[in-house]
Amino acid sequence: RLVPADDLAEAFGDGYGDMSEALALMQDELSQSSSAVAKRLAELFILVPLTSQGDGDGDDAPPLPGPTAAWALVEEWQTTSSPLIAVDLSLPRPGGREVIRQLAELWVPGGSGSAGAQHPDAGAAEAAADMGSSHRLVCLVCFMWNLQHYVAFCRRQSSPGRCIFFNDLPELTRGAPREANWSDVPETCGRFGLSPRLALYESAENAEIASRDPAMSST
Repeated sequence: RLVPADDLAEAFGDGYGDMSEALALMQDELSQSSSAVAKRLAELFILVPLTSQGDGDGDDAPPLPGPTAAWALVEEWQTTSSPLIAVDLSLPRPGGREVIRQLAELWVPGGSGSAGAQHPDAGAAEAAADMGSSHRLVCLVCFMWNLQHYVAFCRRQSSPGRCIFFNDLPELTRGAPREANWSDVPETCGRFGLSPRLALYESAENAEIASRDPAMSST
């Protein structure tokens, strides 16, 4: 039979399985490598931490953070040219399933927090972006607080308006679609208590520029 999630978390200790920590450790290993290519790869993605003091529940609760807040930090750090941006949503446990749905609505492509929704008068290229002028969401990692379990929604490359749902314990989300439109994801998140934890963005334009860097072809 399955070992209870609480027992697993206690056995492995705090932080086990944390997506943001795993990315940070990978970046650190690459930056300390003797390979010039590995060092350059470490410079190509950044981790942006977003926090909130409230659980999003109640009329006087602080607003839930969205991509606009993350992009403001990216601009402040002058790292808008990064091909990969991972946004770490270090938020308290949400106050309810409706709050989870609202949070997911901010982060899915075409949602209320996307670049296109925030800037409806922008040009076609920027309107197609989910954050900034060229970054598009490729993966939204969510956390099930009640079960201490991670799942992920990944963009379909052949159909960007759709995503594939990954859950290695599918019995925990019986009835959840294996594939769906991004616009349906907030409802799924609210229904199953899937709170957004990490959003990974990619800029194909910035990646193309970075690929021409001589350091990327070093041996």
